Amino acid sequence: MDSLREFFWSARLAEWAPFAGLIAVLRVRRAAIAALLAGWLGAFIVVKGFSPRASIEGNTFWRLLMPAWPAYLLLFAAIPLLVPTLARQLGDRIRPPASKPIRPRWVVLAAVVTVAVPAVATATSSRIHPPTPAVVQEFPSGNILTPVDKGIHVRTERVASGQRITWTDGPWRAKVFYRVYRSFHSGKDIECALSSGVSWACYLRTEPIQTTRAHSYFDASPPRGAVYRIGVATNWANDPNLGDVFAFSPPVPAAR
Repeated sequence: MDSLREFFWSARLAEWAPFAGLIAVLRVRRAAIAALLAGWLGAFIVVKGFSPRASIEGNTFWRLLMPAWPAYLLLFAAIPLLVPTLARQLGDRIRPPASKPIRPRWVVLAAVVTVAVPAVATATSSRIHPPTPAVVQEFPSGNILTPVDKGIHVRTERVASGQRITWTDGPWRAKVFYRVYRSFHSGKDIECALSSGVSWACYLRTEPIQTTRAHSYFDASPPRGAVYRIGVATNWANDPNLGDVFAFSPPVPAAR
């Protein structure tokens, strides 16, 4: 939050506004609402806001705390209730509406449905076996789960001592470029974390060897048993040196 001072005239105002709103809600004797809003906002600030990845400059702080901003807004809007006599002048407008007691059977039914529906959906779902329909890209700063798009068709052809890789894809709604990936070792280009034969996640074990806007690439010195993938990437600046891959092709072995 110290970095907020570079972009906002008063970091202290932004930090203390929710506390003032919380006091205002407690002042009108709405302890349950105060607990809800404080827990809602506080949980996200502690878990997400204190993360090393939360950065004002990188704009990740606002994104990570996005689910908590409604609570912040409600607390901010409650600050005028600190004005003496304002709550009394509002009268019935701040009193909760009359409500009928809920019958216990409806509470039990809601609890059963809340537990039963996810349980049935989980029990009837099929297990995921490798290869998974998405792969994990790993970076020094984290990882990204990226889908494998079967609409990206890749073909390899042996030319002299090298491999020519060609592909078709799209159409996309943005200007894209392509990264050609090649496996570290012969055989598979993924490593899956398994439990009783079921995949939890599959990690990509490849390296990018070329970035291009063309639909072909010639690998002059491929290792034996190489496996190729094409990654489709884009970014706001349309710069091939930036951006993340948002879709991978299925793996294709080198032609013999």
